[in-house]
Amino acid sequence: MKMKPISTAEEYRKIIFDIMVYLDELSKKHDLNCMLSGGTLLGAVRHGGFIPWDDDADMMLLRKDYEKLIRLVNADQSPYRALCIHNDREYYYPFAKVVDTRTYLRQSGCIPFSSDGVCVDLFPLDDLPDDKQAVVRHYHIQKRLREHFQRHYNISTADEKNRLLIAWNRGCMRAVSRILEHRAKRQYTASPRYAGCSVMGYHLKEIMPKKELVQTVTLMFEGRKFAAPLGYDRYLRHLYGDYMTPPPASKRHNDHMAKAWYR
Repeated sequence: MKMKPISTAEEYRKIIFDIMVYLDELSKKHDLNCMLSGGTLLGAVRHGGFIPWDDDADMMLLRKDYEKLIRLVNADQSPYRALCIHNDREYYYPFAKVVDTRTYLRQSGCIPFSSDGVCVDLFPLDDLPDDKQAVVRHYHIQKRLREHFQRHYNISTADEKNRLLIAWNRGCMRAVSRILEHRAKRQYTASPRYAGCSVMGYHLKEIMPKKELVQTVTLMFEGRKFAAPLGYDRYLRHLYGDYMTPPPASKRHNDHMAKAWYR
C-alpha cells in the first residue's frame, strides 16, 4: 500500500503538537504531572515553542505517573499508543514513545520497528539515594549500559536488510533497556530528596531536587500552556549552561528529522 509522505516540518510538528496536547489533557484529567523536558522545555523558554531548527518533543514524569500514563493512553479510544519494551515485542528503547498510529516513521541507519510513527518521547524520573557516591556509581553504570545500547543502535545502509543482524541487535538493546529500567526503579529510598532520569539523557546533569520536579509552573508552547518543572531554570542550566543564548548558526542543525508517512 502506497503511503502519503509527511513532507514539511510544519506538518510534522503539527502532529507532534497534537500528541502533546492530548498527553497534557489526559494528564490533567487524571492528576498527573506530565511536564515539558529537554529541548522542548528549552524551546518553550527561549522561543515560546519548537526550537526553529528542531522537530522532536520530550516530556517527563515521575515514575509512578509515567507508568500510569502509559496505561491510560493504551486504554483510551484514541489514535495514539504508548510504546514501551513491555507492550511491543519490537520496541527497544528504555523510555516510552507516544506515537500517532496513523503515521509511520523511518530513521535511516537505525533498527526499524513496525509500530514506529511520529511521536513524543516520554522519560521517567526516578528517585535517587541521598548518598552522592551511590548516585555517581549508579549513573556511571547506567552510562556504561547506555554505551552498550548505542553500539547496537546504529546500522549501516548495507545491513538494513540483514534480518539476522537486526534481530540480534534488537534483542541486545531490549535486554539492556530492561536492565537500565530495573536499576533505575530500584534506587528508591524512603524520603528521596533528589530525582532524575538515568535510563537515557544527560547523565548526572539530569539530577534535580525532587521538590522542584513535583511542583510545576505553566509555560507557553506554540500558543498553549503546558506544565513545566518548578525548577526549570536550574534544570536548563544543568543541561545547557547559558541556555538563553542560541548556538552559532553553524550548529543549528536538525539531528532528528526522519522520513515519515501517513499510513
